[in-house]
Amino acid sequence: MGPYHITLDVGSTFTKACLWEEGEETLFLLGQASAPTTVEEGDVFPGVEAAIRRLEAQTGRSLWEAGAPLPGFHLAATSSAAGGLQMLVGGVVRTLTAESAQRAAMGAGAVVTEVLALDRHLSPAELVDAVRSARPDLILLAGGTDDAQQMPAVRLAEIIRAAHPLSRLDGSPVPIIFAGSRRAHAYIRDILEGRHPLFFAENIRPSLEEERMGTVRDLVHRLFLDHVMARAPGYPRLAALCGEDLEPTPRGAGRLLEMAGQADGLQLLAADVGGATTDIFSVLDGTFFRSVSAHLGISYSALTTVEAAGPEAVLAWHPKGAQEIASLYQRAVWPTTLPEAEGERIFEEALAKEALRLAFGQHQELVVGLKGIQQRRTFDHVFGQQATGQRLLEAGKLDILIGSGGILGRSEEPERALEILLDGLRIGGVYRVYGDARYLLPHAGLLARRMPAKALSFWRDEGLLPLGSAAVAWGTLSPGRHAFRYRIPELGVEGQVDGGGRVVIPARRDQVLTVELIPARGVDLGAGPGKPVVEKMRGGVVGIVLDGRGVPLLPQAIRAKVGRVRP
Repeated sequence: MGPYHITLDVGSTFTKACLWEEGEETLFLLGQASAPTTVEEGDVFPGVEAAIRRLEAQTGRSLWEAGAPLPGFHLAATSSAAGGLQMLVGGVVRTLTAESAQRAAMGAGAVVTEVLALDRHLSPAELVDAVRSARPDLILLAGGTDDAQQMPAVRLAEIIRAAHPLSRLDGSPVPIIFAGSRRAHAYIRDILEGRHPLFFAENIRPSLEEERMGTVRDLVHRLFLDHVMARAPGYPRLAALCGEDLEPTPRGAGRLLEMAGQADGLQLLAADVGGATTDIFSVLDGTFFRSVSAHLGISYSALTTVEAAGPEAVLAWHPKGAQEIASLYQRAVWPTTLPEAEGERIFEEALAKEALRLAFGQHQELVVGLKGIQQRRTFDHVFGQQATGQRLLEAGKLDILIGSGGILGRSEEPERALEILLDGLRIGGVYRVYGDARYLLPHAGLLARRMPAKALSFWRDEGLLPLGSAAVAWGTLSPGRHAFRYRIPELGVEGQVDGGGRVVIPARRDQVLTVELIPARGVDLGAGPGKPVVEKMRGGVVGIVLDGRGVPLLPQAIRAKVGRVRP
């Protein structure tokens, strides 16, 4: 029997705990429990202990004594509470070194609160003010290839020195990582050493043809433990128990998604809708990307989500619209409560859809080829592009879509989880859709750090709920007019999907059906406008969705109700 592992995810709203037993080839989940996070009370540890006590009650096992796990139980944790890991990144040029620094920070699990670049056309005083307003936990500076002049990177350091940013947690000087030109190291040391903890990493852009992230990600994780978690309320006790097995929630989730995409050779897109932030992950041609949209969420960030999307966009998802606006603002006033009335649930789902829509747009802007030259990336960021700066996540490329986060796991009907995903993440093509219904992604990702094969095996077999498959048309769709025809020989079913409409074909999760799709002129389903395609589509707890609502969605007022075909 055993060994045993306790994993925690300390979120902004709830702290989730899982008990695992390690088998020879896979992992076994023995129980799950949760309790409200207590970060707002000035200490996360009471919430951690409450979640573990509930886990004890749920499993009937003794796990915890005197503020620590009992012998034989290994503890690991992820956290996004207290704002998670917040970073400021800087580079000489916004679309070159600053963008590379942003990708590196997000890949390490950070929320990027400010992107500093010398070509932003701000005065020195405005740049200094931007640094102070960001209130980061860590700063990552990049700038200059290894053979470039060092002065632009030095100017970045001078701006940071003038701003002298202090930690939001305890007022101490913010640690700084410099991952730029080696020729600038001596100058950077003269400017910043003694005023801030200073660390050097491998140049993110040693040449314009390369982007290297490995050493920066490792250093960010170490500083997250030593300089952020050591000062966050209640975290020193948790860090002492977990050691190196404490990391930002997106880092754990991203690790497992990266492994899954690379192992299967699939183009993967995943989203995690949280109370305060929304994370989007993608694995494209074996390369892992992550973006985080701070202030887009369904509880703590409810008001900023409404502000970013526009009240009209959020209210459009509710049949009563503005008449139920009180439910919308209730999420911001009481962020830790769960919706009870149907109107409250609909508004929470509306917030999730709009947060996904906005976050996905930001992700697409970040997931682009290196700009300005013919590129190659190294380590875990290797891929080739035909043109510089082109978007890498386009219609027709996706194989797998995964939804995670509490609202998707709490959906009583899987149809609602699938609807949130397909309404919020609009990308054309034919792809399978899964839900991380028990919210095991960060937990399994934690365990993947030490036992990658077992964690991946469990998550594939037990962690993902097959919702079904989707065929989403894009191109020139007209409301109420023929978008595409379909035929499923195994079921003897055929029909038509109009622009603005959607049809659901019930199909079990073990069914793989041949679906013939014949689009109208100007409508694309993967082979080109107007060209028919034949796809093998797998069923799920919802079925196969044939979607003619367009990318982006046709206006709400002219979309048809969902049709359901009964074979």
